[in-house]
Amino acid sequence: HPERYAVGRTYLTGDVNAVVAGLFDGGADEVHVVDGHGSGNPEPDLLLDELDERAELVSRDEIFDAYVDLTEPGIYDAIAVVGMHAKTGSGGFASHTFTLGIDFVLNGMAVTETEIVGYSWGRVGAPVIFASGDDRLAADLADPMPWVEVVTVKTATSASSANPRPVHEARAEMRE
Repeated sequence: HPERYAVGRTYLTGDVNAVVAGLFDGGADEVHVVDGHGSGNPEPDLLLDELDERAELVSRDEIFDAYVDLTEPGIYDAIAVVGMHAKTGSGGFASHTFTLGIDFVLNGMAVTETEIVGYSWGRVGAPVIFASGDDRLAADLADPMPWVEVVTVKTATSASSANPRPVHEARAEMRE
């Protein structure tokens, strides 16, 4: 639904800001934001003029893979991911891993993009501590990543539809 893209950008930016605020509330000294949603549009999916001014946007002059190209030891203490999708075939809203229609299998197990982020950052000792997405993502992460604080922002009703939680309620939980 391309006509809903502008609305989606607003929701995404608000969700990211809730998490940024929560990280600072929890004692973070710095928060860096990477827009890794990859919509294919030339501009970021986040509304940069509405991004929490305390956060620093990480960008590069050349294309990079936000999931694996930033991992350097000693830079970050923890990783939070916002607006993530359940794995391919899970029945989640727009469920996919990297692209629609393929499974990403590691060691014989289909994985989510959140798990790929976790494996990538785990190489340098920075754990994923937070994720937000639909109820199917929460189910996907319960076994392989039980330490991750997951906030369910919507309940998937199909691959193309979901019932969202009230925005103020979901964002309050994301900030907490």
